[in-house]
Amino acid sequence: MLRISSLLCCLALLLTACPKNNSSGAVDVIPVSAKLAADLQLFALGTPLKPGDAVRTGERLKAGGDAVEKYIDSLLAEKMGGRLAKDLMITATTPLKDRHPLANSSVLKTKEDGGSTVYYLRESCTASEAVKVAPWWGDDGDEVLVCPSSYKPEVKGDAEGRTCGASMLDPRDSSVCGCGPMLVYCLKDSAQHNRFKNLIVQEVADTAGYVVDNDLPIEKLFLMNESVGNEATEYLYRRQRVVSGENAKTLFPMKDVAKARLRARHDQVPGQHAGVLSSPMMIYASDALRGVMRNYYDYLWCTGVARSNVETEQVLGLNKVDLRVGDGWRELASMNICTDCHAKLDYGMQFFWGYPSSTMGIDFNVKNTRGGQGPLYGDNIKDERGQADLTPHGFAELATTQPEFGACMTRKIVDHVYNGTATTEDFEAIRETFSATHRVKPTLKAAMIRYATRELTAPEQAAAARAAAKKEAEAKQAPAAVQVAAASAGQVHITPVLQKLITKHCKECHDSDDDYPLVGPTLTEKDVAWILDRVAFGSMPKDVEGLKDETRRRFIDETTAALFTDAKDRADATAYYGEMMRANPVHRFFSAMRNVNAAADNTGDKEFRPSGTESAVTQALLSYSPGLAVAQGVTAIRACSSIGDKAKREKCVLNATDPGVVMAGVH
Repeated sequence: MLRISSLLCCLALLLTACPKNNSSGAVDVIPVSAKLAADLQLFALGTPLKPGDAVRTGERLKAGGDAVEKYIDSLLAEKMGGRLAKDLMITATTPLKDRHPLANSSVLKTKEDGGSTVYYLRESCTASEAVKVAPWWGDDGDEVLVCPSSYKPEVKGDAEGRTCGASMLDPRDSSVCGCGPMLVYCLKDSAQHNRFKNLIVQEVADTAGYVVDNDLPIEKLFLMNESVGNEATEYLYRRQRVVSGENAKTLFPMKDVAKARLRARHDQVPGQHAGVLSSPMMIYASDALRGVMRNYYDYLWCTGVARSNVETEQVLGLNKVDLRVGDGWRELASMNICTDCHAKLDYGMQFFWGYPSSTMGIDFNVKNTRGGQGPLYGDNIKDERGQADLTPHGFAELATTQPEFGACMTRKIVDHVYNGTATTEDFEAIRETFSATHRVKPTLKAAMIRYATRELTAPEQAAAARAAAKKEAEAKQAPAAVQVAAASAGQVHITPVLQKLITKHCKECHDSDDDYPLVGPTLTEKDVAWILDRVAFGSMPKDVEGLKDETRRRFIDETTAALFTDAKDRADATAYYGEMMRANPVHRFFSAMRNVNAAADNTGDKEFRPSGTESAVTQALLSYSPGLAVAQGVTAIRACSSIGDKAKREKCVLNATDPGVVMAGVH
């Protein structure tokens, strides 16, 4: 193994992003075309391209003509697979609660008594006291011994409407529930519990891969009844039918479910299932429906996690309590300071009302479903988008026909390829392909071709950018006069240019009726600073497309001129907000770590990837950060650790920790 001093040296190299030297001391230069060939494979498949293959492929790409398009077509002809498809179209995170839907407190314990294995939840019993039960996980005729207090086949919940599995009926704290008929509320052991948790996540990945690899419209991922189910998800879909009154003996034991395949799901009410939106991983990713809906709007419309911008005094001034329970949600959704979020969330969750919070249960419950139709809202209570049946499928039908959906799906593909470096022109061109096809692979192809064209001409573009920067610097050698003076303490005049920008891009929302009105010839310094921060870093205006770069920079120039009277301070602020202090773009975390292993010639643990927050960072924000550099270093050391010769081991680590291994594009 490498010594600590060697590790620190490697990490120091990573953090400084030094170029790698070859044996003669000269700097190794990876051909632009070879780097592009490797990047394109990571975009399409998430798998590394061997260095020799990258150089040979790169030479073909340099030849021009239709070589780039043919190469991209060959990549997209292969299966993308579930992992990359899920991360690309939904999210890289897999948030599964400990209590929901596989309660860890419902994992059975065992004791041996006289050569017999006895299962129990709370207190144990002897083999003679236990009863024989045919468990849901067994084959026909299988029986196990279970303590009576842990069985309770007649009990499905309590008088308060909670069903077994609810956190309020946790077996550690309550004796109300047992494992129910055929022990359907319990898991056999911790091994089954851990395996099923992974399989629940796998259903979403496999379904996403099925949609992408079969070139289906992306809406199918959120609309179709079927999913690529497996043993764990089939168990959960059947368990919820027992909760709603069906006989467990007609549903269990399960047969022919071990292999994952596309399966139709049983609708307990018409429209219960809506693609991955009704999958256990997605619907149980939060303890309550508001959290689920927040996720769904982000997945479908790219809304992100909105800041409330609400002061404590405003909330206290409502003189209202308990608006989040009962029918108070209607008033909450229409309140001025709440409606921007709660109109979407609270009316949206009515479509999923059959899925309870974890305090009430962990299974779909037919008794809780709404009937009839209900509205879907966009920006606020004044922005109704239509009516549909109050079912998950009804929600998905409305949500996927909104303009935000197409913009969001395009944005995900653009960010996947460009990693935050795309222009508005790139987005608009790629959006045209999505609008025409509604499919992932054609849209991804359009993004990759534009990206490849840019990268092959990157050296010329970089030279032009340097020349422009030099010319701009020369023009600024003489101190610029400050044009804007304070109108009064804490107030700044709004120049005609800034006023025009605000009118065109901000006033649709920030008019005189808004909590943050941007009107009048003057604004407070706080408001102008708010504009600068939000526009510079892309959180405003609130649309998926974003501003063109030249428009964003005009905002920055005008607002920094208004806020900073000192020429040097203004120049520093313009540079900071204009360039956003962004590190170099990188590939998706799991793809990048695969590339590290490949650069180390896969001599060690081929599939090792360290845990880290970088794996959950949205692709548009992921960059060559210190955290990612450390992850690269740890992965490289793990991959090279089996090499006995010290010199070869250190060379392996240096190869695998080259920053270019994880970065996307030419830098």
